[in-house]
Amino acid sequence: MKNSNKARFPALMLMLLAMSQVVAYPVDIDIDVEGLEVTIIRVDVDAAVVLQVHNYETTEIRCDFEFRNGPEVARQRKVSVDASAERTVRWTPSRSVVRVKVSGKCWRKEPDPDKDAEGKVAPT
Repeated sequence: MKNSNKARFPALMLMLLAMSQVVAYPVDIDIDVEGLEVTIIRVDVDAAVVLQVHNYETTEIRCDFEFRNGPEVARQRKVSVDASAERTVRWTPSRSVVRVKVSGKCWRKEPDPDKDAEGKVAPT
């Protein structure tokens, strides 16, 4: 009889682990990348909405995101991503979540005319 309890413990742990993954809520993502070579991937981390922005372009890009959760005020996140790099954007809702909507836009960051290629201010 004791052996059957030992067999149940790992099964119970696996079931609890699987149930903890079910807590996730739907996230609608609508991002305009304007034809850039960019991928945006959602990652499940606790109650937060986490997006990984991968920039495959040869220039720096800029992305603005807006996170909406029902009656909460929309939250803004802005990020610059260097060429061939990735950045993480995170937002944690302060209320219970039924569904989150993320909208945004990414574009090529224009070079600053007052700076040289290394980002230093050009002499005048």
